Amino acid sequence: MPEAVIIVVAMVGLMAWAFAAASGKKQARITALGELAKYLQGTHDGSHAAGSGRGLPITYRYETRGSGSSSESWTEIDATIPAAYPLAIHVRRHAWRDRAHIEAQAMIDVEVGDPEFDRAFLIEAAPADVVKILLDADARRLLSAHHNVELDTISIVDRRILRFAVRGWIEDVAIATAAIDGVARLGAHIRDAFAAADAATPAVDGGSPYRPMLDDAPSRDAAVARSEEVAKVEAVRSARFANGGLGIGVILLLVVIGLVIASHR
Repeated sequence: MPEAVIIVVAMVGLMAWAFAAASGKKQARITALGELAKYLQGTHDGSHAAGSGRGLPITYRYETRGSGSSSESWTEIDATIPAAYPLAIHVRRHAWRDRAHIEAQAMIDVEVGDPEFDRAFLIEAAPADVVKILLDADARRLLSAHHNVELDTISIVDRRILRFAVRGWIEDVAIATAAIDGVARLGAHIRDAFAAADAATPAVDGGSPYRPMLDDAPSRDAAVARSEEVAKVEAVRSARFANGGLGIGVILLLVVIGLVIASHR
């Protein structure tokens, strides 16, 4: 058989194998989404399943971030949470530059009292008293079970979303349902976490010795402080991202200037 024919046959075989593998993976995702839709008592298509968990709307989604050679596969689980509570959560594993940002007060890192978790994870979140209640042992186990993992609160139009994301497509139904239940539990626990934080700020007696009257001013002051704390976290993050974008722009400008100088030598 001529060498050219062998090469063509090999290439066709390789393409057929790649197509079959891709089709198999796609079918595995669709099968998983079908099972997850049943678990959520909802519906699914080729990329996501939607339904509810613990009384909250839940979406389980296979997402591709980036494009081309820099694209990454991620699994995202969204839970719609009550919008009435001031809450900012941005959790991920620590990166090498975090310590410098924290020392420069360009990053906020809440410690929840679990030394191993606090060393491993950046918790840029507020209000701190609520977050410490919310990120209990179960929530910490959920996050610690994955290497590349994120937990964020996101505003989408008129909804507030709690998004749990893991790099890679989770097609194992048992792992997926455990993650879904963990995210739903977190979202459903928000109201209780705020109530527990409020209970830790008791009202004071503002009446006379003969006519006691509880004054809830400390609770109202705490609520205002929590809203301000959330605003500060988001402002610090926005400023850091803006400065980061500026830094990238400066680097690109220097590269262009260098190329121009080199071309005129």
